[in-house]
Amino acid sequence: MARTAKIAKSLKKPKFKVRVRNRCRVCGRARGYIRKFQMCRICFRGMALNAAAAKHQRVDVPVSKLKTEIARILKEEGYISTYKMVEENKSRKTLRIFLKYTPDRRSVITGMKRISRPGQRNYLGSRDVRPVVGGLGINILTTPKGVMTGRSARKSNVGGEILCEVW
Repeated sequence: MARTAKIAKSLKKPKFKVRVRNRCRVCGRARGYIRKFQMCRICFRGMALNAAAAKHQRVDVPVSKLKTEIARILKEEGYISTYKMVEENKSRKTLRIFLKYTPDRRSVITGMKRISRPGQRNYLGSRDVRPVVGGLGINILTTPKGVMTGRSARKSNVGGEILCEVW
């Protein structure tokens, strides 16, 4: 009986048209929908921290040598437009990263996944480095020769700690 009731309920015309049309494009949730971003409030809150989802032109992060090297690689690969060091105070420096967008205002960086983290370090040999998204993305590795992409690590026959994947 429960199965037939479920089928009958799905075939019935919905009481309000808004529930058919306005669903979150990320999770499919019908409540708390924000039309401008086409997502629910929960998914929007999760993505609001991501500057690319909020369509910001730039991101400011505290500076470190590793972050500067990652920004250099992202610029060389064409994922960001540029980056520069900015001194707000004499004691505090920030790294200002300018994001890159397509002409129809989509972010060039589709996704980024952190692989190695303080709780679980991941190390790969030069032969174990695999392409990301069928070769359309990049791996960023820290090696004894410095921070480099997975492709250049395979060419120079060095392994290391895999930091993240970008596509």
